[in-house]
Amino acid sequence: CALSGTIRVGLDVERLDRTASIENVKSRVFSSTELVALEGVGGDARSLQLLRLWTGKEAYTKAHGLGMNARFDQITIDARLSPARLVEDLPVGGDPENWSFCEWRLNDLHFVSLAVEASQMPDIPWEKLGRDDLLQFAGV
Repeated sequence: CALSGTIRVGLDVERLDRTASIENVKSRVFSSTELVALEGVGGDARSLQLLRLWTGKEAYTKAHGLGMNARFDQITIDARLSPARLVEDLPVGGDPENWSFCEWRLNDLHFVSLAVEASQMPDIPWEKLGRDDLLQFAGV
């Protein structure tokens, strides 16, 4: 999870093997700009770009309190950049320059995106916890 008392933040974690299901819904959840950017991208690079787009959108919409209720196809993220950047948000109408993303591979099974309402990733105390840390925290 991601928490802040001063800025909006959202976090999404997805399994790395979910790219086939994302591929199946891409025309409904990706903007026309994102679909064009995916053309000609194959293999592992495509899988990573699909995950970056999906988790970025989920993290961003969670930061707005919308989650899956948002029109994902009207939100454009440029996953060719590292880290990804928000390009356009028609439903909310926010300024893309006011959002930053951080992405990382949590372990061999999961990919994580963090969206923060800030023009650049703030220097705030936060940790990237590994699977064992999360399981220990959860008491599993």
